[in-house]
Amino acid sequence: LLAARKCRKPTCTDYLISLDKVDMSKGSSTYIGKIRSNFLGTKFTVYDAHPPYDGAVVSKSRSARVVGLNQVPPRVPAGNYPVSHISYELNVLGSRGPRRMNCVMDSIPASAVEEGGKAPTQTEFPLSSLDSFPSIPFFRSKSARIDSSTSQSSSSDRLVLKNKSPRWHEQLQ
Repeated sequence: LLAARKCRKPTCTDYLISLDKVDMSKGSSTYIGKIRSNFLGTKFTVYDAHPPYDGAVVSKSRSARVVGLNQVPPRVPAGNYPVSHISYELNVLGSRGPRRMNCVMDSIPASAVEEGGKAPTQTEFPLSSLDSFPSIPFFRSKSARIDSSTSQSSSSDRLVLKNKSPRWHEQLQ
């Protein structure tokens, strides 16, 4: 099972995800990734801790610190590889009532939901120790491989999910 810890910051909230509820540090072998929410809780980004392939580009990380005039890297390199984005539209009622939702899954191709389509899934897990436990495969990202010049043309590769238009039902309040 997974464990999560909520970490509030002035502009966002992070939810650290780990296989161990005691050791949730980014340097731990049981660290899976994180979910970052904006201040309003309307936009979420899921990050994987492990690169999907060699040479992957890491998103901006605040893990390095500045001492004097020198930037000191963290003792353990912490990767933030974005794999999916979820957004909720605000409605007239604010937080009350239904909202439209949009989810972009960078790690699952759009062809996976078609007849005969497949999504990348891991079928075997090593049982020797948690030190060799790999990252959960659906957190693997294609978005790190896509640079800004090709992101428009490859947007069809990503799975985009949208909910139906929400309607308020007075009797279900």
